[in-house]
Amino acid sequence: MGAGLHAALFVCAMAGCAGLSIDANAATSSDEPGHFISKTPIGGAPDGAAAWKIRYATRDENNKPLEVTGIVVVPKSAAPAQGRDIVAWGRGTVGLAPVCAPSKTPKKMFESTPGIPDALKRGFLIAAPDFADPDSERPHPYLVGVAEAHAMLDIVRAVREMPEAQAGKRYALWGESEGAHAALWSAKFAPSYAAGLDLVGIAADAPPTDLVKNFDMIYSPGVRALITGYVADSWSKVYGIPLSSFANAFGRMIIHQLAKDCTRFDVASAFTNTTLLILSKQVPYHLGAEWLPRLKENSVVAVHLPAPLLIAQGGKDDVVMPALTQAYAQASCRLGNEVTLIWKPDDGHLTITPSTIGPTVDWLADRFAGKPAGSDCASIEKAGAPLPPTSAHRAAQ
Repeated sequence: MGAGLHAALFVCAMAGCAGLSIDANAATSSDEPGHFISKTPIGGAPDGAAAWKIRYATRDENNKPLEVTGIVVVPKSAAPAQGRDIVAWGRGTVGLAPVCAPSKTPKKMFESTPGIPDALKRGFLIAAPDFADPDSERPHPYLVGVAEAHAMLDIVRAVREMPEAQAGKRYALWGESEGAHAALWSAKFAPSYAAGLDLVGIAADAPPTDLVKNFDMIYSPGVRALITGYVADSWSKVYGIPLSSFANAFGRMIIHQLAKDCTRFDVASAFTNTTLLILSKQVPYHLGAEWLPRLKENSVVAVHLPAPLLIAQGGKDDVVMPALTQAYAQASCRLGNEVTLIWKPDDGHLTITPSTIGPTVDWLADRFAGKPAGSDCASIEKAGAPLPPTSAHRAAQ
């Protein structure tokens, strides 16, 4: 498959300061994290459900207060006495521009997230953060772990202040790709940042973990161009890292153009811009020294988790390297975590979430039901992940 076409296919789907300790049961002021600010009804929700765009208070990567938005989807069925169980859903990469945010195009989110109807049928409430405020000029914090975690945990807190939601205290974290990165960062901060809420499980589909190694191992020029373009544009604004550290004026112009493309409906433009980045040779295999500390800072490191973990990974994923997911699962097991691994040898980055929706929703339902999670750690430790591409293979692409 040609690099440009592969980039266009990838564009349709993908793709980290300690948090504050907050009592989820305490009344919140207008700027306290998790404060519910406003709601706007939106159409196009799956059958048997109602949806709203909500605005709520959170903190950025430096713990500074800000407002962000997200989507809340609530089943029309009667809520149980203890309140509805909450699934915080982190979507894959949709683009950095404000118009790309799920709350700006909710119908496209509903159409591209097949797990939502299944979760709603189980009576779960869906809370999906935009991770940013598309109505502001603030840059999207792409793969910025702390900011993602704050936004994902605070939408759970905010929805509990929304009368229509009738939300309880129990919640699960579920995400794919960029959203899986957010889910794992959220799990790390959950005990302190979302004190008072009950996290029952974490599900991560194709989670980016070791960003340094993942950037080094990506062998598709199209995928590398897209991810580098998004990270470079976002982090140059979030962290002030100059794009001139690795791109000339033309490369910087294309990166900024790529950042305006939405992966759900700007495929042709993204195809053109990723191809231009490849041809302009502005996407080095090794990022400069200015970027490495931030890549390390925003990587997901195995920690003791407050709830069981489910990982789904495709063996043919050339965006999130399977070997790195395997290594993260093994490291998590060694810390005593309960880890379930769904390994699909023939799935790639675009197909792993759709192909594992049933088992994942069943696993989440079992966590809310209080059933023992079990663990695949014995087999995870023994099994070997597919070997990453060699340097020769990368050079040949």
